[in-house]
Amino acid sequence: MNVPSFALAERLRLLLRNRLLASPVGTLLLLVQRSPLVQMLLPEAKLISSSGAIDVAAWAVATVAGLGAYDSVSGATTISQISPNSGSTSVPATKGKNLSFVFQLLGYPDTPGSWKVTGLPSGLTHADVKNNTVDSVSGVPTQTGTFSVKITAYSKTSYSGDNFSKTFTMTVADDPSARITSQPSSTTINSGQSATLSVSAGGASPFTYKWYRGAKGNTSNPVGGNSANYTTPALTATTTYWVNVSNSENPSGENSNAATVTVNQPARITNQPDSTTINSGQSTTLSVSASGTAPLTYQWYRGASGSTANPVGTNSPNFTTPVLTTTTSYWVKVTNVANAGGDLSDTTTVTVNQPASVATPPASVSINSGASVVLSVVAGGTPPFSYQWYQGASGDTAVPVGSDSPDLTTPS
Repeated sequence: MNVPSFALAERLRLLLRNRLLASPVGTLLLLVQRSPLVQMLLPEAKLISSSGAIDVAAWAVATVAGLGAYDSVSGATTISQISPNSGSTSVPATKGKNLSFVFQLLGYPDTPGSWKVTGLPSGLTHADVKNNTVDSVSGVPTQTGTFSVKITAYSKTSYSGDNFSKTFTMTVADDPSARITSQPSSTTINSGQSATLSVSAGGASPFTYKWYRGAKGNTSNPVGGNSANYTTPALTATTTYWVNVSNSENPSGENSNAATVTVNQPARITNQPDSTTINSGQSTTLSVSASGTAPLTYQWYRGASGSTANPVGTNSPNFTTPVLTTTTSYWVKVTNVANAGGDLSDTTTVTVNQPASVATPPASVSINSGASVVLSVVAGGTPPFSYQWYQGASGDTAVPVGSDSPDLTTPS
């Protein structure tokens, strides 16, 4: 004969329980239900006088024994927790800590073909054992809270057929050990500024914070106080910091990642543009060299250093002047994120040589035969000048005379 299914067996047990509780000995059995069956027989026989009552008691005791369990009057099928909290419907767990939740099916003669578990917090996995009265859930919970975990045993391996379910309450508490939940962030400042670094911790307070300058794990340069925030001094160079967070549950603490405070260096002119000389009608290229955190911005101006009335050129360390006919001055301002006001160069002068010209030509003069005369010329332009006199009409170079001088004494 086939063994009754889960559902049929459960209905039978409930029917027997109701009949038992309604019988003359129901109250007595409730009082002694946790006693071994052998200890129940004599008291019941003594307390019940009529033979009919004795028959009922015998039937009831036999029924309890036949159900095979003494933790309830009916001995009904149940799913029981083995660990971590044996026999309870409450399952304690801690976020970030390994959990092994083991359970079993009791009170049914057959072995479950399959199990299904629903409602688990993230991080936990059902073992999904087949053809076994014991199954489990394990892993590391990654979220806190209270979860209703429903466990169902099926008669078939395909999660089908007759089944029995029970719900357990799983409470996942936060890990009391000090741990870092938000790392201090690297940041960038300008030279001469300070920065505030912050860390967030989880676990049981109070926490102890120890900040250090240097690479992670290097405790040779402690800085700051016992706080989740640390404000650096004014910095002129890029510097690295990290923090250790501890509490009574984690005395050695957890080290944060290293946070780097990058310091932007201000724009500085390292080589001034040089003054130069050109001839009228020529152009020249002026150059400047600068240091500081890139990108650097260049603005050239015509005029004395500091005068911004005449901006010229493009955003470049080099500037080519237009064709010049007069001496002209230039300067450049170099800026960056750390020096918005910029560094101003010295004034550089482009001296323009003016071409030689005859400002005052030699004057015509009359002399007596056999006499000589001194002819003179006044030159314009940029000295020094070279002079070459010629005999003949202007432009006729066939007969050069005289020396390199603005004055010529004619022969007699």
